[in-house]
Amino acid sequence: MKLLAAILLTVSALSAQSFKSELLVGVWKVNWEKSNAPNQRPAAQMPTLIREYRPSGDGFMLHTVLRAAPGRQIPELDLIGAVKYDDKEYPTFNPERLTTVFTTGARPVQTVSFKPTGPYSLDWADRTNGRITAEGTMELSPDGATMKFTSRTPNGASVLIYEKQ
Repeated sequence: MKLLAAILLTVSALSAQSFKSELLVGVWKVNWEKSNAPNQRPAAQMPTLIREYRPSGDGFMLHTVLRAAPGRQIPELDLIGAVKYDDKEYPTFNPERLTTVFTTGARPVQTVSFKPTGPYSLDWADRTNGRITAEGTMELSPDGATMKFTSRTPNGASVLIYEKQ
């Protein structure tokens, strides 16, 4: 039993080391023409979605998601969090949750975890109060130019294709 645990720990550590997070660093914009989401309207009627990934020290990556309604030029903060790719839960914040934490000191109840599954892919899970509310995968192209972001929720599944800017 101890040998199996040691092997699993070693495999997990190798997977974490093998994910090429440097390819993720930068700004990504969704390409609605290549994406597939529930109730997707024509691309011109969809919001602009932008993801930025930036190393923030001590192995953390800052994830920032911005959204602009159709016709708006300036995106607004949709979600932010600092995470490691180690299958542990890290808090995420939208503007309302961030305001609540700042004004009341309340503990964050929404988290995300990322588990490396290979050099170009991660499994992720969003949780609220420990219960999974969404999950999926992030897959990078080997050249780091595109990202396939798959998500599954009780409301359906989507595949968003992001292009590095």
